[in-house]
Parts: sequence; structure tokens; C-alpha cells
Amino acid sequence: MIFVDCFASWCLPCKKMDDSVYTDTGVAAELDRDFICVKVQMDSTGRDNAMTKAWYQEADDIQRRYVIQAYPSFLFLSSTGEIVHRAFGYMAPGEFIRLLKSSQDSNLQYYTLLHQYVEGGRNFGQLKYLANLCQSLGDDTLAYRVASDYIDGYLMHIDQVKLFTLENFQFIGNFTEHSSDRWFHFFRDKSAMIDSMFHKGYCREMVDYVITKEEIEPVIWGRGGIGEKLIKPNWETIIENISRKYSLDYAERTVINAKIRWYTYNKDWPHIIESNVEKVDRFGVDTAGWGRYFLNNMIWEVIFLHTNKRAILRKGIKWEGMLLRADPENIAAMDTYANLLYKTGKRRQALNWELKAARLDPGNKDIAMNYDKMKKGDPTWTQ
Repeated sequence: MIFVDCFASWCLPCKKMDDSVYTDTGVAAELDRDFICVKVQMDSTGRDNAMTKAWYQEADDIQRRYVIQAYPSFLFLSSTGEIVHRAFGYMAPGEFIRLLKSSQDSNLQYYTLLHQYVEGGRNFGQLKYLANLCQSLGDDTLAYRVASDYIDGYLMHIDQVKLFTLENFQFIGNFTEHSSDRWFHFFRDKSAMIDSMFHKGYCREMVDYVITKEEIEPVIWGRGGIGEKLIKPNWETIIENISRKYSLDYAERTVINAKIRWYTYNKDWPHIIESNVEKVDRFGVDTAGWGRYFLNNMIWEVIFLHTNKRAILRKGIKWEGMLLRADPENIAAMDTYANLLYKTGKRRQALNWELKAARLDPGNKDIAMNYDKMKKGDPTWTQ
């Protein structure tokens, strides 16, 4: 077989392949035994030698024929020059050896399986693999088409005891795009069962994603994506439409998130603040996992830096207090809490909390600077 490594002179992952993968004895043995190996520089520079320049035309032909969109890209051709497999991106030696082996297996070769699929072949065991492979290669449209054939043609016909497994719903969730998908109703009707396999609220997130994609994004951005001139959406009409199809709960939650994105894009700070406060007031404080990180960031970036309204600042203080009760050693929350207290005039309390944060993270220059400003009575925010 023929192995072609398509690289670019500026590509750091390409250089890492040269330094730590192709020099690996296991990788070298696999390549030497089974492949004719070719490296092709896909870009051109003023430092290119005669050999590289002589390959410019071939590089252009490869780019046009195989649509190289990422580097490094790996192409695998049969001994007769027919493309059978491809992949891209840096891989550790063990992972790369697995790629070399799969490129020689007709049951795992991307183009071989794709040809069989186009010709009407429906080996359901292979369709699942092919769908994931299409997605990994960036062909989301084809991946969804293949996945739909697998789900509709196989999963929707098996016993529900066999259907409701983590592996099956990881796959189904990964390829749920439209409310018209036959399997979409599972995320509404069987949410407790599916959530138990993932986490509480997983199904709600899936439904929210589809609602946002179908009912909100085309309305607020236009069918072609973000336009140059945006007219403020009629949020009430959007809520009414979603409520009729789903429920008021789905409508209010998806719309408030859309408001935040829309006002942020337009740099409308009064409405950014209003929407974020409304979201927390209505749906509560998330003190688990990444939720606490995002909430603290919002309180600092939106509330602390962009409002002087004491009622809103006090809400931020309350929410930061909840974060600290859930995670007493959260230095970022301490810093935000201290600065909010300071901005509302509670200087002594602010100094105590900022000193505690500084002692826990003595190398943090921002916290040290804020502490010095508080001692001097200077603002810690941009006026």
C-alpha cells in the first residue's frame, strides 16, 4: 500500500509526528514492512529546496483530488493507487499503529465502506462504525445520514431492553439533530430512564439543543447565519411558538439563553445583565462541576464589571456566597466575592476575603493588586 503524509511547513502537530512518532521503532517497523511512504509539503515557502518545488504540482493535485482541510492528513492508497482510507491530526505511536493496521483491513477502510454504503450495502455493524468515522473526518452531513440509517434500520427495531443501554444512547444522542428524527421522542418521553444512564438533565439538554436549532436560531440570526444587520427578535412570539410545540418550561429556558447570546453579540450591556440575572433568578444557581466556574465568570464579567446598581450587586454577593458554601476553598469565588463587597461599600469584609484569597494563592498578581487597591480605597474596576 501507499501511505501519504500531507503536511505543512508551519504545522506544529506535523513536526511532532516527525519528532516522536515516525522515529518510534514500532511505527517504523510497521511502515517499512507494509507501505511505500511519501511525505508531501502542501504549502510553499521561500525556503523550499528544489525537491519540494518539484512537487508543487503534485501537491496541488492531491489538494484538489482529496480536499485536504487539516494537517497532518494521512492518505492510504492501494497498490494500484485507489484511495481506501484516510485520517488526520497528531496521533501517539500506539494510536498511529492502530491506524496503520485498520488501513489494511477492508472492514475498517473508510472509502471501502463508503463505496459499499453508496451501492446499497447495509451491514448494520459496519454502519455504526462508518457513521462515527465520517463524523471524525468532519463530514457531518454524511455521518448523520449513515447514523440515521443505522438507528432507523436497526436500533428502532430491537427490544427496548436491548435498546436502552448507555452505548446505544451515546450514539443516538450524538446524532440527534431534528425533532423529526424518529428517536427524538425518547428524550422527552423516557427522560428519567435515559438520564439515569448519563446525568440529571441530559435529556432536557438534548431537547433544548434541537429546539434552539429549529425554533430560535433561524429566527434571531436568519437562515443563513449571523447577518450584518440584526433586528431585535420578538421574544414573546418565539416563546409562544415553542410553548405550543413543547411547553412553557422549554420555551422560557431556551429563550433566556438565546437572549444572552443575542445581546452579547450586540454588546447591549443593560440587557446582557438583565438576561443573566433573570436566568439565575428563574432557574437557580448551579454549584456543581463546571457550573460554578461559569457562574463565577458571569458574575465577574457581567455584574461586577458592568453595573453599579446595588440591587444587582447584592444578588451577585448572594450567589457568590452560595458558591463558597458549596466550595469553601474556591479562590476565584473568594476574589469575586471580595470585589463585590468592596464595590457595595463593605470595605472591611472585602479586605478580609481578599486577604484570605491572597494567602491561598500567594503568586496571584491580580488578587495582590486588588488587595492593595482596596487598602488604598481605589476602585478595583474600570470607572
